[in-house]
Amino acid sequence: MKTLKFFQFFFHNFNIFFFRKYSVHSQIFKLTLSLIVGFIFWISIREINVFEQLLDKTIFSEIMTNGLLKILSMSLSIFGFKTTIIGDTLDINHARGIRIIFTCLALSHMGLITGLIISYPGKFINKIWFIPASIFMVYLLNAFRLFLIALVLIFSPKYDEFAHYFFTRIILYFGILLLWLIWIKYFSEKKISQ
Repeated sequence: MKTLKFFQFFFHNFNIFFFRKYSVHSQIFKLTLSLIVGFIFWISIREINVFEQLLDKTIFSEIMTNGLLKILSMSLSIFGFKTTIIGDTLDINHARGIRIIFTCLALSHMGLITGLIISYPGKFINKIWFIPASIFMVYLLNAFRLFLIALVLIFSPKYDEFAHYFFTRIILYFGILLLWLIWIKYFSEKKISQ
């Protein structure tokens, strides 16, 4: 009972997910269902090798890889680093570089935000434009993540594992959470004016 009162207080006072015509139980159900569907998309793309076999070494993955390499190269050269793109690797200052493989493309993260938006109620027309916009934002966040990893490799290579597997992933997941909250607050169902 205390938990229910907390959610009612939180949803009503902070106006994050509160709609007058829906009860708190309904909101919690929609959020839970949306999370489940989002994680199903995420796990399907991340763990089922069929997707990787279908998409890896295709024109789609090559375009995404080349785009990330060019964004990363331009970003690093703005800060004065000499970069060279060789295949799927970006050499930095003629030293150790970054190799972008299929799992670096953040496709599972794009699947996560797509699943979250598809499964949360909202107008179809909003979903049509918000899903591609969110996928593009995740792509840019992933490029920023790779930029941070490159900086760690340049200045403090002993922390590259930490930066790759922990620190920069937090930034990516926070960005996905922010996109989902933007969808819920501004583009899901219409709110009833108070």
